Amino acid sequence: MFSSLKSKDSHRVDYLNFDMVGSGRAFGLYVRGQLAANQPYSVEAKRRLYASMDFVRRYLDEKNLIAVYMDVCHSGQQQSKAFEQLAADLHKGYFNKVLFADLEELFVNGSMYEKMMELSEKVEGLEFFDLKGNLFQANRLPLNQLLGL
Repeated sequence: MFSSLKSKDSHRVDYLNFDMVGSGRAFGLYVRGQLAANQPYSVEAKRRLYASMDFVRRYLDEKNLIAVYMDVCHSGQQQSKAFEQLAADLHKGYFNKVLFADLEELFVNGSMYEKMMELSEKVEGLEFFDLKGNLFQANRLPLNQLLGL
């Protein structure tokens, strides 16, 4: 997993527990970090990964963690291959909850914000939360409920 931290524009997805896929308690973990020119690896991604895994061990049940998605990028990068795989897995119904190190960072990134809003419109019961206690929920109502049927 850590070899992905050494080059910019890299990504990695590690599936950990398919037994819990589709359960209401299942969740994914997304980590994003930048690789600075003078660093041998992404210190930011490593720190966020460790902090997130510690959070999972302390406050969540590890067996419900389906996968870890990690993108290492440079500041101008718009491509996030691990996030794209995360979105695909959300659409497949693997889980509908995602832990992030910092939601604020993603909401100020225009490209990531658009991707997250698109997911919120398409994935029922989607819930994003982070290590700071921030929460974003997108409860989509079924069409027949909206129409009053």
